[in-house]
Amino acid sequence: MPLFNWEAASVSQATTSHFWIYWAITGPLTLVTMTIVLSWAFLHGRKTKDLIRLARKGSDRKLVDVESGSTDEKSEKK
Repeated sequence: MPLFNWEAASVSQATTSHFWIYWAITGPLTLVTMTIVLSWAFLHGRKTKDLIRLARKGSDRKLVDVESGSTDEKSEKK
């Protein structure tokens, strides 16, 4: 089902009667995609700000050695 009539006599007759389907699909999909991307960017930015704030403030939690699983009693405060 082509959306364009390439053999039309004028530009105003170039689209078929089914051209509205294109806008009915692409409009909502564009809005959904933009909403997902902007939501991800907002949440990622908030998470990044929280991590930066924690890194600057320092952490009083025990340090855990990832390889051995042992804990270190020292805190990383400076």
